[in-house]
Order: sequence, then structure tokens, then C-alpha cells
Amino acid sequence: MTKYSIVCGLFLLIGLIASIEVYAQQPKRVIQLSGVTMDTATGPVPFVNVYVPAAGRGVRTNEVGFFSMPVLAGDSVVIS
Repeated sequence: MTKYSIVCGLFLLIGLIASIEVYAQQPKRVIQLSGVTMDTATGPVPFVNVYVPAAGRGVRTNEVGFFSMPVLAGDSVVIS
């Protein structure tokens, strides 16, 4: 191998590592999740728990089944 090919390979490796590091530092997007819990037979379902396990937080729907909470894009939501 020549000195030139070793230097080119080294720069390529550094560039790949730097791009992975930059990608990992991008913050997740926060979105507002809102909705109404409904039953097809009876309509709105009040006092239902809406929970994000990864964040360890959640909300309870009000008397007409409405909820609103901030979540990160890609979060899983459990409704019970």
C-alpha cells in the first residue's frame, strides 16, 4: 500500500466517524398529542389513562374523554 492510499483511508474513516457523531446528537422532535377516547357504542369514554412508558409519565382523559400531552416523535403510547 502506498502512503497516499493510507492517508485517504484514514480521512475516509475520520469522516465516517464524524458523521455518525453528528447524527447521534440531533434532538428528538417534541409534538403535542391530543385526542378523544371513544367507544363506538357509547361515544366518549371519560377518565382513561394515556401513558408513555419510556418517559414514565402520562395523563388521564377528562369527563368527555379529551387528553393532550407532549411526546417525543417515535414514542410508544399506552392507553388503558
